[in-house]
Amino acid sequence: MTPHEERPSVRLHRLIIGYQVSQAIHVAATLGVADRLRDGPCGAPELATALAVDAHALYRLLRALAAVGVFHEDDQRRFSLTEMGTCLCSDAPESLRGYPETLLGKKANFLDSERIPHRRGVRHHVSSRPFA
Repeated sequence: MTPHEERPSVRLHRLIIGYQVSQAIHVAATLGVADRLRDGPCGAPELATALAVDAHALYRLLRALAAVGVFHEDDQRRFSLTEMGTCLCSDAPESLRGYPETLLGKKANFLDSERIPHRRGVRHHVSSRPFA
């Protein structure tokens, strides 16, 4: 193993938590987070108000997705789109916004909590467990 290669345990860990990342992307796509960030960086409290969801839970969701490169968090705790994140915008040329819903459907276990009450009555959950 060269110094630039990841340890097998790190690669396996990434595979194991892959479903959590997929579900986090599903929640962000369902909420329309990328469309809201299209105009520039925004903090979780402001974004939560615009989306009618819990700010603390949304912050954890955004942090988790920033950790995998979907969003970027700056030193003022504001989030912005990355190149990958723009693919979640509804009007992006290569939009994948609807793809998580197609794969995961509405029964994803990430969505069966009362942590983030969504304005349409769908409940979104952000796990308190860290994403690696």
